[in-house]
Amino acid sequence: MPCSARTIRFPHGFTSAARMRGGSAGFTLMEIMVAVAILGSAVFVLLEAHYGAIQLFNKSEELVTLRELVSRAVGITQLDVLIGQTSGNGDFGERYPDYTYEYTVEDYSEDSDTLKVVQVVVAGPESEYTTSFLMYVASTSTSDEDSSGTTS
Repeated sequence: MPCSARTIRFPHGFTSAARMRGGSAGFTLMEIMVAVAILGSAVFVLLEAHYGAIQLFNKSEELVTLRELVSRAVGITQLDVLIGQTSGNGDFGERYPDYTYEYTVEDYSEDSDTLKVVQVVVAGPESEYTTSFLMYVASTSTSDEDSSGTTS
């Protein structure tokens, strides 16, 4: 028995789309063009979303790195202030060659030399972060004590 196109009968006398097109099975050029346009639009939207996600990840990574380095710089600055330094700068070694820090220390008021205002600036390749904080430094002046602990 030879293979022939079967006609599917639907209620109310409708027949299959292949039969209505004159018996040829397949898609028209217009149907293929519409399908390719829809597929292209979907791929464009997905690639745009992927690109946005990559950019957001890179920016987040930079901010996390910057905050970690600010924390390190604040720790270094606190130690330097405790030994009496009032300004300084440095870098973070080979792992972060593009990042540097700088700090300045000033008295909070003219009346007190124990409360200091410390400003730390960490600079990276694309951004800079500045933070300020107050730090209490115990007075370094000593009374007339000699090395035995007695006063004169």
